[in-house]
Amino acid sequence: MSLLDILCPTPCAGCGAAGGPACHRCRDPLLSAARRHRPSPCPPGLPPLWVVAPYEGSTRHLLLAFKERGSTGVSGALSVPLATAVRAAMRGVSGRVLLVPVPSSPVAIRARGDDVIGLLAARTARLLRASAVDCRSVSVLAQCRPVADSAGLSAAMRAENLRHALAVRPGRD
Repeated sequence: MSLLDILCPTPCAGCGAAGGPACHRCRDPLLSAARRHRPSPCPPGLPPLWVVAPYEGSTRHLLLAFKERGSTGVSGALSVPLATAVRAAMRGVSGRVLLVPVPSSPVAIRARGDDVIGLLAARTARLLRASAVDCRSVSVLAQCRPVADSAGLSAAMRAENLRHALAVRPGRD
């Protein structure tokens, strides 16, 4: 704990208690082992998914604070479980790992104050490299057209919303 934490405590983005940006009680569930997950209904062609915690309670609050409100201090609490999920997905596979963040719209980046998804991917890649995984974060995708906020959309509506919305940046393939 730093002197700044003592003088100006930050509330936890997950529960609001002291000990922010993510207190131990909210961060601990994110330290679980990664496990395979298959959503229901599962879209055709969906690659294997790995999760460390259900999207509910304090985990949901931490993710929303990070993604929607630009609480970049939460990235430390989120990069560790993301690295855990990447390691689980890599079991039995060797070679370089590329983390490809899905780009946010320019409007969202301005509202959040930064490209938080890109920051999370870069921080996770650094964490993986520190544990001897050949990993890089590469921003090769670009938005081709505006998309609607996906909150409240059904799975089919989300798929339609994203259809032809992303492409590989020219010269990056």
